[in-house]
Amino acid sequence: MNQASPVAVVTGVGPGTGAAVVRRFARGGYAVAMLARTHERLVALEREIALTRAYHAMLPMKRNSTPLLR
Repeated sequence: MNQASPVAVVTGVGPGTGAAVVRRFARGGYAVAMLARTHERLVALEREIALTRAYHAMLPMKRNSTPLLR
């Protein structure tokens, strides 16, 4: 990832709008952080995003996972 690359954080990544937003940012050259409650959705999308060669991170979250963000 280039230090000048923009970064996008997409929360609530599901199979519809969230995934479409992640795809759009990845194609646009953004480094993308994907957050969702369902790990399986992130894994499937991560495989797809990896093909774009965009820098990305997936973060499975649960409703009570706030301490992980500190």
